[in-house]
Amino acid sequence: MLGFSIAVITVVSFCFYYALNSSKKEPRKNPIPNVAYEWPDNGDECDIVGESYYQDAIKLLAGPDDENIGSKKFKAFLIPEDNNPYDNKAVRVDIDGMTVGYFGREDARSFRRRLGAKKLSGQITACKAVVIGGRGPRGEQWNYGIFLSIEAFDW
Repeated sequence: MLGFSIAVITVVSFCFYYALNSSKKEPRKNPIPNVAYEWPDNGDECDIVGESYYQDAIKLLAGPDDENIGSKKFKAFLIPEDNNPYDNKAVRVDIDGMTVGYFGREDARSFRRRLGAKKLSGQITACKAVVIGGRGPRGEQWNYGIFLSIEAFDW
C-alpha cells in the first residue's frame, strides 16, 4: 500500500508541475522583416513604452543572470502598424522576432514624419538597441526595458 501511495503522490506531483510550467507562454515570434533602412548608431537613446507587457520577451534578450544587460547591442525593427486597433499611427518595436514595446504616441508621429522625409513612409527600418533593468544594486528584481539608439525625436 505504501508503494501505491508513493506512486500516486509522484503522479500528482508531476501533473501539478506540468500544469504550472505548461501555462507559461513563450513570447510570440514574429517573422524577421526585410529592412528598408538602418538608422545610424549616433549614441542617442530613445525610450519606448509598453515594456511591462513584454517582460518575458525582454528577459529572454537579457539572458541568464542578466548577462546582456546594457552590454550587448541588438537590432531593433521599427514597424509602422497602420492597422493597430488603438492607434493607426503606432510603431511597434521587435527584437529577435519578439515584440518588446512601442513608440509613445508623440514619438510615433514624429518618427513617421522622419520616415516621410526620407521617402520611407510605411517602411520597416532598424536601429541598434540595448536591454536595461534587471537586478538592482541590492539584488532586487527590476523591470526590464529597452533603449533604442536613434536620434531624439522633435515634437
